[in-house]
Amino acid sequence: MKKAILLPLFSLLLVSCGAIQKDGANIKSLYFINVPNTPIKIAEFDQAGILLHVDYSNRASAEFPVTESWLPEEYLHYLGEPGRYSVSVYFRGKETKLNFEMAENEAAPKYNVSFLDYKGNALESYVISHRKDAHYEGETPSKEGYVFAGWDQSLYGVCRDMVYHPVFQIAE
Repeated sequence: MKKAILLPLFSLLLVSCGAIQKDGANIKSLYFINVPNTPIKIAEFDQAGILLHVDYSNRASAEFPVTESWLPEEYLHYLGEPGRYSVSVYFRGKETKLNFEMAENEAAPKYNVSFLDYKGNALESYVISHRKDAHYEGETPSKEGYVFAGWDQSLYGVCRDMVYHPVFQIAE
């Protein structure tokens, strides 16, 4: 099973901007090193030791640890699914690919997920595996004079116990 993920690294790389550009030099090349040959177990991506190696035009270089925080939120749930992945990384006009495989992990964390109504009463609760997406299957929450607008937090890639509260807008 192959999955392609576009991986804009701007959030991480803007934080590290001083270390990225050395003395005004441009990036000559970038590539990944330390990519494991064996599958990375689900919930252990951060411990895989993958590095992004950057070579600059002034012959300097730098390496940055690749963690789950590099992935946009909408793609994090893929790290909870076994399979082969190819991640395209675009950084300052350069592109490189990270190919890796995720494997099942019986020891991967499990999290409690709860959906509440506007009064705080439980609508639905269950346990979910690491980085799986939360889903609400019950009746749409309602509140007199209001329209349900969604949930107060992202349902993608759950990585901790979550309690979801409905968000309402005034009905017109």
